[in-house]
Amino acid sequence: MMLTRLKLATLMLLTIGLTLVGMGHWAHRALANDSTTLAHATLLVSSDSSPQVAQPEAKPDSNKEAPKTLRVLLFAGAPTREYQFVRSLFTWKKVKKQIDLAVMLQGTLPQAVPEHLPPNRMLKKFPNRLAVDDKKKDNDVVDNLADYDVIIAFDPNWTQLTEEQIGLLEKWLSLEGHGLIMVAGPMNTPQLAKETNAKKLKPIVGLLPVQVGEERKKEARPDASKPRALGFPLSDDFLKLDEQGKDPLAGWSEFFFNKARKDWLQTTEEPIRGFYTAYPVQKIQADAKVVASLRGLASQEAAEGGKHQESPFLVVMPYGKGRVIFLGSGETWRLRQFNSNYHERLWEQMVQFVTASGALDLRKTGRRDQNLSPTEQKALRTKLKGTGGSSALSWRTGT
Repeated sequence: MMLTRLKLATLMLLTIGLTLVGMGHWAHRALANDSTTLAHATLLVSSDSSPQVAQPEAKPDSNKEAPKTLRVLLFAGAPTREYQFVRSLFTWKKVKKQIDLAVMLQGTLPQAVPEHLPPNRMLKKFPNRLAVDDKKKDNDVVDNLADYDVIIAFDPNWTQLTEEQIGLLEKWLSLEGHGLIMVAGPMNTPQLAKETNAKKLKPIVGLLPVQVGEERKKEARPDASKPRALGFPLSDDFLKLDEQGKDPLAGWSEFFFNKARKDWLQTTEEPIRGFYTAYPVQKIQADAKVVASLRGLASQEAAEGGKHQESPFLVVMPYGKGRVIFLGSGETWRLRQFNSNYHERLWEQMVQFVTASGALDLRKTGRRDQNLSPTEQKALRTKLKGTGGSSALSWRTGT
């Protein structure tokens, strides 16, 4: 009996042992298969994933030209207030390396070099050569007109230039990307209308958007005791004073009337601030566009039955591949009386405008006198007698 129980116990232990061994072998195989499956999955992920290899830094393209620095020449007959404000603005831009600047101030008096402007950038004479393909990179050489993109002329004495220099200026202006801004004034601009200078200055007269007249006689000068607003028969983005405004003429209403007014182009109210005069103009060139006129001041052309009735204040014209702006008065500094940014922005944008290429694309701002009958025009002429010009219709388009 005891022997039988012992055999049964031994048989049970053997069975349990074999069972455990089988389970262990099964577990080993299962783990081995899982490892293989995991390894296979890992291999699949690795094969599908792109290796992250550090890329070498891109080398600058030696053939790609660096952004071109705008090159400006200020050419002034005298240190007027307009000239001084504009010179300060562009000198600061040179300090910030936004432009390259040179200055030529005419006159015999000793000239102090403006702060932050290298002495070699104060020209003693107007550039006398035009070498477009000049390979010179010497910063001390400033006598080549091709080294400038825009010339801002503040009522200069053109008679002091040689005929060769005048001819080179005309050729320079016709090149693409070059522009001239001419600021008229009472000191030297009258020389452009004198017969004695007609032959020598003919190229200068031809490249300006207007044919200027002689200075007004004392009895015909406008009343300089009150400001005048501008009328804008045409508009463009370069006229926009308020960068945040939506209208192309944003900011002008605030300057003239201290607030935004919907009727500021139509009202006959005297503005709080404005401009006081505009140089007399005899004729507008065929390709020129009057962008702004001085309201209430009759033009010389109006006396001869011309269509431009108010004195042009800002006129633009393409010349060859270049552009020209004529400013009838050096008074844009008055914008600083309201907002100095307005003055700076106007000049920055005028420079960009004259150095741009392509046809002029100006927008009409509406007309005030285009539908007037002859009777209505006569009534306006009568009303505007004694405004400082001839008895003529003085309401320019857009005013």
